[in-house]
Amino acid sequence: MNWIKCNLPWHYNSLFDKHLPEIPAIVYERVKKTLGISYEEAEDKFCPMRIMQRANTAMDKLELKAQQENEKNWRKIFKEKCLKSKNPDIQAWNKWVEFREKYDKFMDVQPEYIQYQKDFENFNKDGDQKSFCGRGLNKPGTLIETADGNQYLIGDINANAGVCDDCVEFGNDMIIVKYKIIYEKK
Repeated sequence: MNWIKCNLPWHYNSLFDKHLPEIPAIVYERVKKTLGISYEEAEDKFCPMRIMQRANTAMDKLELKAQQENEKNWRKIFKEKCLKSKNPDIQAWNKWVEFREKYDKFMDVQPEYIQYQKDFENFNKDGDQKSFCGRGLNKPGTLIETADGNQYLIGDINANAGVCDDCVEFGNDMIIVKYKIIYEKK
């Protein structure tokens, strides 16, 4: 098969900075007024990485205990243990979860947020046509040539730009100049 010119970014994420819909600032002001704390303040207070790492370690131990106590109902026991825990990191996690539940319920009824979700969905649909992956061209057996002149064969194991989702060979904004189908998987 011959080369097909496309000049598309690998993934539509590269367009986010220019066109991504935004939630109006007034909605965030309502969040703070209604819930008494902004999302960012709650995240800083209850969810900094140092607390989350310690909370995850402590919750892993509680989860293991719950599984040992009751193989069938361990999830319920685990949740109860987390809610009753005196560990300050787990208590912070519980407050974060409680805040997120209130925040999500609040946001789900805000007209501007509902419109934002619709706009974001449309943005994603439009974005799909503006990228190599969005058009579904990243299939095993496809040979691609990037703007820097390198060629890559998308393999059977991973069609996500190389090795795995979090250790890719190139970024979302890499331009795929052309491609051709070497083989098609049946």
